[in-house]
Amino acid sequence: MMIIPTYDFECDCGHKVEVFQSMTAPSEYPCPECAEIGCEGLMRKRIGRGAGVIWKGNGPPTPRFGK
Repeated sequence: MMIIPTYDFECDCGHKVEVFQSMTAPSEYPCPECAEIGCEGLMRKRIGRGAGVIWKGNGPPTPRFGK
């Protein structure tokens, strides 16, 4: 199983986008929306909300001491 994290990117002009990419991918790239209007905005990686974890069954595993 491969997990690809989600990152939030924001442009200098305020455009925002959520991107699935590997941890080794570049943290900056040209903004596609700014390119359409002739601006040279740069998308930068921002700290996002992250992903939640859903446990199946009775919840997360817990240590069983003395059993």
